[in-house]
Amino acid sequence: AIWVDLDKLDSVEEMPTESAGILASDAKIGEYIAFGHYEQDNSVNNGKEALEWLVLDVQDDKALLVSRYVVDTKPFFFHSQETNWEDSGLRKWMNGAFFYTAFNEAERNEVILSTLSNDTDWKGNSVDGNDTLDSVFCLSAEEVQRYLPYGSDDRETIATEYAMDLGIGTLIYDYYIRSVDVENRWAIRVSDVIFTPEAM
Repeated sequence: AIWVDLDKLDSVEEMPTESAGILASDAKIGEYIAFGHYEQDNSVNNGKEALEWLVLDVQDDKALLVSRYVVDTKPFFFHSQETNWEDSGLRKWMNGAFFYTAFNEAERNEVILSTLSNDTDWKGNSVDGNDTLDSVFCLSAEEVQRYLPYGSDDRETIATEYAMDLGIGTLIYDYYIRSVDVENRWAIRVSDVIFTPEAM
């Protein structure tokens, strides 16, 4: 997910799908916009495809966007010493390699560096988690329940051909949240119905 500055956002393209392109200033919750590019059709010869984002929230001059598709496959924890979102390899990859691959310099300037709260686990229990500053991030358990509640058509996510070729192996794919099970060192995935712990 990303927060974007609607006053700066001038890189919105026409949608390559059935959804029409919209002006950033007119972004409405539940609509899709295209922003940034990433390999998706698994054909590198034709270049990267436009990333599609669902508008989850609009607050004054900024909007919260979440990717319409699972576009890559990475573990949550890259190393055994990682125990939370702050230390996770996934966070480092999302704010490093992915951020600089998916967005050009102008687009990166339109993404808001956000302060994220990490003081609750996936069940809502208080934990000793530090706030983090992130450009790209996974939603928390609370945010998923708020924006993508049970029964929401957008809660279920489809993987791109590129992501499937990397090893996902299935079209409908669960995705990570940043709220973890600290005690058991479990990363948590969202399915269309429930949160699913994943032992690491």
